[in-house]
Amino acid sequence: MMEAKGPRKLCFEREALQNREQSMSEFVSVVRVKAPLSTLRDDLQVHLDEISDEIVGQIQGNFSSFMSLGEAVSDVDQLTDEVLEPLEKLREEVEVILASFESDIEQLLKILDKRSQHASKRNLLELCLRISELVYKCERLLKEVEACDGQSDERYRILERTAAVSSQLDFCLAKVDKNSKYVVALTPRLGKLKTHVREQLEQWLKEALTADKDLLLRALSAIAIAGIISAAEDLFQSEVVKPFVSTKLKMSVCSTLAEERMGNNAESVTTADILESAEILIGDFVREKCNPVTSLCDSEERLRSFDFVNNAIWPEIESGIESNLNVFSPGIADVFHKSFMGATRIFSLLEKLCSTAEKLETLQRHKQTVKFWRRWSLPVYFQLRFQEVTNTFEDALKSTPSLSTSSTGVKGADTLETTAVRILSPDLYRLQATKALVSALRKCWDDDVFLRPLTHKFLKLSLQLLARYTTWTKKGLEESWGTDMLAKDVSVVFSDVETLTERLQAELASVVRMGSNGKLPSEATTAIDNAFSDAIENLASLKPDLGERISSVISKGCIETLQTMRGILATYRMTNRPAPTQYSRFVPNVLKPLRQFLTDPEVTLTESEKNKILKEVVELTVTGYYELAKDLLLNVRQTADTLRRLNIGAAGNNAEMDKISMQLYLDVRKFGSDINELGLDSDKSEAYQKLWDCVKPEPAGVGVGEQDTN
Repeated sequence: MMEAKGPRKLCFEREALQNREQSMSEFVSVVRVKAPLSTLRDDLQVHLDEISDEIVGQIQGNFSSFMSLGEAVSDVDQLTDEVLEPLEKLREEVEVILASFESDIEQLLKILDKRSQHASKRNLLELCLRISELVYKCERLLKEVEACDGQSDERYRILERTAAVSSQLDFCLAKVDKNSKYVVALTPRLGKLKTHVREQLEQWLKEALTADKDLLLRALSAIAIAGIISAAEDLFQSEVVKPFVSTKLKMSVCSTLAEERMGNNAESVTTADILESAEILIGDFVREKCNPVTSLCDSEERLRSFDFVNNAIWPEIESGIESNLNVFSPGIADVFHKSFMGATRIFSLLEKLCSTAEKLETLQRHKQTVKFWRRWSLPVYFQLRFQEVTNTFEDALKSTPSLSTSSTGVKGADTLETTAVRILSPDLYRLQATKALVSALRKCWDDDVFLRPLTHKFLKLSLQLLARYTTWTKKGLEESWGTDMLAKDVSVVFSDVETLTERLQAELASVVRMGSNGKLPSEATTAIDNAFSDAIENLASLKPDLGERISSVISKGCIETLQTMRGILATYRMTNRPAPTQYSRFVPNVLKPLRQFLTDPEVTLTESEKNKILKEVVELTVTGYYELAKDLLLNVRQTADTLRRLNIGAAGNNAEMDKISMQLYLDVRKFGSDINELGLDSDKSEAYQKLWDCVKPEPAGVGVGEQDTN
């Protein structure tokens, strides 16, 4: 259980208020020694509340006893008056004390306010005196500077002291109200002083720019202390960068330098060559004039606040290129690309001068940087490249994909060795359309065509090229050239598609990363890889159709040879020829188109694809063989049944039917043997077993009972 809290400890003894002989003034004087008046006031209020609560508690606790007195209480009103009278007196005394406290507190606050005002005025006066002292000291130091020799070490030491005093003066002025009479009266003098200090420090910086590193460090440090960094950057721009731009970054100077570099080809100088000359000049200038200053600022922590690149070097160079060199025209795509890459290299020179990520980001977002890159008509350039790529590609798609329009024969080992190491090599493909596709894709990402700001557009164009090739292959296979092609010609298409699906994704991923110099974020490269993967999967989906078309063309040739078997009827019907003992002459030629395809050196399919086509062709041919054999036997049986019903040569008809059945049996057995020679097992083919069951003689057949196996 929690113990009940006792009465609050006050700053005075409660019994002191019960002493009737002690006056209130004496009570207050005694208590003030222990606590301030505000605390005394609060404690008196607490004590008053305690007394009130105690009275209420006493009345409530003895209420039943009070009520039980009944008529013993002769005059309730009189008792109430007797109780209220001392309470009223106590209340009046407390109010007097509280009023006295309020008055004393108010007087104390006024005194404290006056003291604060006096302290503020005193501090302001001291600050003004300090300002006057610093102004005088700074003026005296400037006079000493003027009295020193032009480039003496003593002069530089005094300038360092002047910069420190000027910094202190700025610190003091920042604490003073600018509208105060003192500052207003001192403003003209301060203005002259600041101007004089800036001029002296700028003069020192001019001297230091042509002197050694130590003097430059001292000058820049003094300028940083004085807080006139922007003035130093402006000085560097006007004294160093601007003269270079006005004298070197001129069309005449750069043209002359380009002609000297071109030598005998001086007449073919382009704007790209002019910008390349400007790049050489800017590189020398940055290396000789800018890098010493920026590297010094980067090496010293106290000089990190200088930003010569963004505030002095780049703005002036950008303005010079824009005003003096007409290199932004996109009229000739190759020239524009070369010019843009030159501009990129120039900008990279300045990026290398930025030692911190903050300065680099400032340079990249600089308003003149944004303006500079907007001057390049990238959409126009891309449109020119788009026409170049698509026109050549579309011309190649107009031709029929056959060996007559592609390189014939098998590529030699030397050719493979020289082309396998080249990414997106057209020499690995045989169709003119495929060569054009690979060349177009390579051109999109080639160093002489690709520009990193157009990555999204060249990606879209690459995907469009793949989609166009896929559509051309699909529609051609279904509607135009695919219906009249030889099997080996379709195999050329198949071989190219297979090579594309195996190599293209990895090669495109490589050229994209090389073209962007690894500057694309991982999320972007992943998205690009996924887009190429989807496009190549669409192309790979055509492989089954191409394989089926090859199988269909070959099986069609095989089945055409089977049409010869209809002559078996004429051979044995109404003749006295003996029963057959060997297969027909046409049987070895049934699978000849398939054998020729599989052994053709111009067919470059993989063994797995050849085996797949072999199985499909055999199945299709066996099915066709079955249909022809079934029709032939049905025709023979129907004829025999008709003659039997007419009682015309029944015995002879049975003999003819047995001879024809035997011939079919011998032919199918030879056909199965040819299938086995190709590497397949005819016993495992359901279609062949169906054909075998169709032509297999009955056990009572003539001369057939012994040959019960194929």
